[in-house]
Amino acid sequence: MITIKLNLTLIYIVGKKVIELDVKCPVSLHELISKVGLTQSEIGMIIKNGRWAPMDCIVEENDVIQLFPHLEGG
Repeated sequence: MITIKLNLTLIYIVGKKVIELDVKCPVSLHELISKVGLTQSEIGMIIKNGRWAPMDCIVEENDVIQLFPHLEGG
């Protein structure tokens, strides 16, 4: 099971704060993002298991992914 935690405006786009997906093998983050109804352009920062991760990372069983939108302001 992979846990995806959405933050800020991504919660409103998807309609959920936490999504759990059952995957049989490692999968690309690109694929997971599209499965939850988001596009790459909506994602500003990715945290995988408590550490920053690039958009092209591979996600495996028991990973926890936190997705944040682009942040603005000063």
